[in-house]
Parts: sequence; C-alpha cells; structure tokens
Amino acid sequence: AIEISLLNLRVVREKSGIYDIDNAAITSSGKLHELAVEVLELDQRAEEVFCVVCCDSRHRINGIFEVFRGGMAESSVYPAEVFKRALLSNSPVMFLLHNHPGGSLHPSLPDRQVTQKLVDGAKILGLKILDHMIINDEGRYTSFRELGIMPE
Repeated sequence: AIEISLLNLRVVREKSGIYDIDNAAITSSGKLHELAVEVLELDQRAEEVFCVVCCDSRHRINGIFEVFRGGMAESSVYPAEVFKRALLSNSPVMFLLHNHPGGSLHPSLPDRQVTQKLVDGAKILGLKILDHMIINDEGRYTSFRELGIMPE
C-alpha cells in the first residue's frame, strides 16, 4: 500500500478595502491607470513591482495580485505564477501592470519579451491578456495597447 495525499487549492483574501473607483470593471486604459495608482500605489514603490489584474469576461475585477517584486531596475516574472492566479480566480481576462521607479515610461526589451511570453502562454490556456501598463514614479503611464505594441 502507498500513501497518497489529497490536496486542495484555495484563494484566500488577504485584505480588502473600499476604493473610490466608480466601476469595478476595466473599461479603458484610464481605469487601469486609476487602479494602479489608487489601489496598488505603483507610483510610490521604491522597487519594481509586477501585478496582474484578473477579470471575468466582462472585464469586472475578480482579483488583484502582486506577483513579483524586484530590485530598483527589474523583477523576474515567471509565467506559471501569473497564470496560477488567473486560473484560481476563474479569470479568463488579465491586465498586466508594473512600475518603473526610475521614471522611464519606455517599455524595455525585457518588458516586451515577458509580455510576448505571457500572451503566448495565455493563448495555450484559453486566457487573454488585454494590456500591459507601465507606471512611473510621477504617476504617468504607458499602455502597450495604446502604443500599438501589445502582442495579439
């Protein structure tokens, strides 16, 4: 006889709060930017932070996750960790967010590469990543979708 462990996965709410955001759906880049600054405070972080906003098919927010935290210049992003959160929150749609504490709004080559890798992985899983937004330390943003560089 062998011992087999029965496992269970759960999403646990770490905290919640009331935020002055009119609609709990991401309907525009402006709405995603508002979430990044008002809720995640990405403009105030000293290190690079990578977050994923998980949504239902109508873009209503199911969960917001801080996935990685790096040094002052970069963070390592592992696709499995991003997709785990989307799958556990039953979210077919995701928006990616990260900050550039140094102030640059220009998507770096690693930013573009990780976005491509995540979009490719999402397709395999039947998920969609609709935008990747960079927030700088002044609260301004760059949207891959608005720049026309978001991979399809």
